Amino acid sequence: MIRQYFGLLSAVLALVLLQSPSTIAAHIDTQHLVTEPSHESKTTEVVPQHQRRNMVGGYADAAISEERVVDAAKFAVSALAQKQRLEEEEEGGGERTYTFNAAAAIRADEVNVVVLEAQKQVVAGMNYRLTIGLTDRTSGECLGGFKCIVYDRFGEMQVSLWGNQVECGEVGLIKAEAKRQDEEGDEEG
Repeated sequence: MIRQYFGLLSAVLALVLLQSPSTIAAHIDTQHLVTEPSHESKTTEVVPQHQRRNMVGGYADAAISEERVVDAAKFAVSALAQKQRLEEEEEGGGERTYTFNAAAAIRADEVNVVVLEAQKQVVAGMNYRLTIGLTDRTSGECLGGFKCIVYDRFGEMQVSLWGNQVECGEVGLIKAEAKRQDEEGDEEG
């Protein structure tokens, strides 16, 4: 029995080393995988991709209304406002991080912060990968948006990555898609 096992293992290794990934995939029966060698072959069901758990250590979707996600987004907007004030003081009104606020500095108390997309990752603390939209608090007009990663180490936050700018057209599309998915979820539940 041990010889059969090592013989099978050698055959699989040879197949892996000598074949391309597509050729290997063609030889594997993905519907029934043998889990243990025996006279009565036992099989296990292959779980579809959308039902698998997220990879350990990877990002997982987060609810855009989750309190910690919203707090991280508000922190990012405040950090952006502070960053731009410092850049202005140091450079005498130089280039801004994002063009949507080129005319005037973003003031965190004058904008509505809208979390458009959110993912979280457990590390020594939590990473929040966010897409944030900003609207003027008085007019409701879209100012733009941005992507960022906020690191939250047990309540102490910092922006670890300033990502790409998001234009108002894209902000609107993301908001519309989120609303559509929310409505579909309400119909199913």
